Amino acid sequence: MKILVTGSDGQLGSSFKKIKTKFNHNLFFFDKSSMDILNLNQDDFKEFDFIINCAAYTQVDLAEINQEDAYDINCNALKKMSDISNNLDIPLIHFSTDYLFDSSKKNPVKESEDPKPKSIYAKSKLDGEKILKTKCNKFLIIRTSWVYSEFGNNFVKTIFNLGIKKKSLEVVDDQFSNPTYAPDISEGVMRIIELSSKEKFGKKIYHFSGDEVISWYQFSLKIQKFCKKSHINFADINPVSSKLYKKNTLADRPLYSALCTNKINNDFNICPSSLSRGLELTLKNLIK
Repeated sequence: MKILVTGSDGQLGSSFKKIKTKFNHNLFFFDKSSMDILNLNQDDFKEFDFIINCAAYTQVDLAEINQEDAYDINCNALKKMSDISNNLDIPLIHFSTDYLFDSSKKNPVKESEDPKPKSIYAKSKLDGEKILKTKCNKFLIIRTSWVYSEFGNNFVKTIFNLGIKKKSLEVVDDQFSNPTYAPDISEGVMRIIELSSKEKFGKKIYHFSGDEVISWYQFSLKIQKFCKKSHINFADINPVSSKLYKKNTLADRPLYSALCTNKINNDFNICPSSLSRGLELTLKNLIK
């Protein structure tokens, strides 16, 4: 099969490049310099069997200021992409976020639960989902959480880079979700493609995330622990509440947005790496 991947210079797109040799399919990668997702040409898609849309506006705080950019990429681009998917009968795979939710029950959220987005970023992702649901005949939405890897911009890279330079860090201890290793997402999507007939591809939403629910503070301590084991001097890390830390952020973030992955595990037998394994693979690449 021939698979088109947009947003190939980002974290998820780079992860598809990392795992592509594990699968007997031809993946073709397009970044923003080679494909403008706001001005798509249907002819560019004619030879492909699947579209994987990794293009996204993911800067949560900046989205509060650059609302038009966030909506253009996370929402409006999907209108034309849906038309192309329908016209050429090509299934479209798209990614969304745990930030759609803030569970007061403190239980991992299922696909059937109603979203409650707080930020412009989350609202733009939800509106993008709505476009696919109303316009696209064959789509798969993968909602995921706290994605990390050696690629792109993410929490692990930020804490690692700050931790080796500073004496102390403050990290919020009352926001919880499941960190997810980006290459696991890419491998999971490829397995779904292999197990799903293009002709029978329908309209589906799945949650896919790591197996451990922790706070940002607990996550940072795991990064610190690995670095110290590797004989790297690392900052002290102090917990701080979201209310105190909010002065440094523009967007509201959920306190509990962990995702329940039972559905994707049951349907496709897809399970993520352990957090310790994903962190080890990521940090070894960052330490090189």
